[in-house]
Amino acid sequence: ATYIHMDGMLNNISNTVKVLSNPYSNALSRIEERLPTNRERYALSAKTIHAFTEESALHVGYRYYNDSWGTTADTAEVSFVQSYFEDNGFLKFNYRYYKQSDNDYYAHQFDTPSEFMTSDSDMEAFTGKRYGIHYSHTFPDFKLFGVSLEDIQIDSGIYYYKRSNDLKYFIAQAGIHIQI
Repeated sequence: ATYIHMDGMLNNISNTVKVLSNPYSNALSRIEERLPTNRERYALSAKTIHAFTEESALHVGYRYYNDSWGTTADTAEVSFVQSYFEDNGFLKFNYRYYKQSDNDYYAHQFDTPSEFMTSDSDMEAFTGKRYGIHYSHTFPDFKLFGVSLEDIQIDSGIYYYKRSNDLKYFIAQAGIHIQI
């Protein structure tokens, strides 16, 4: 279980909302988004891992989220992990599904200014799907220019994410971890 209490300026000063400025001509004005100065966030999660063999396993997880702004979300994630090279490397295939409700203050546009209002697409209702593949390999004994380095690890991953509100992205990542 997770609980987060947030206080302070929680709106983004660069975000604006459309407000109907003249109902007879449907003219719109843009004004700053307005959000409460506090937020309570709650999450519950569970994960199970089933080993098929000593080298392969299925990971299944679920997370439920809600907050004091009226947002609720469900996340389900499934991964298949296969280890290689005497457990020094692993390959992971991953799928994540996310579904979120809009919050109490979200609207694409407003008829009149309200105490709290946002048009941030991260606050609207949407679903998201992420597909990915990740590889990690640890070199237990590695020498570089005669210097012994223990447990050098390289990581790389490729992920594709698509949301129902037209946000799409592709991520390629790589990393090196060195213990000196």
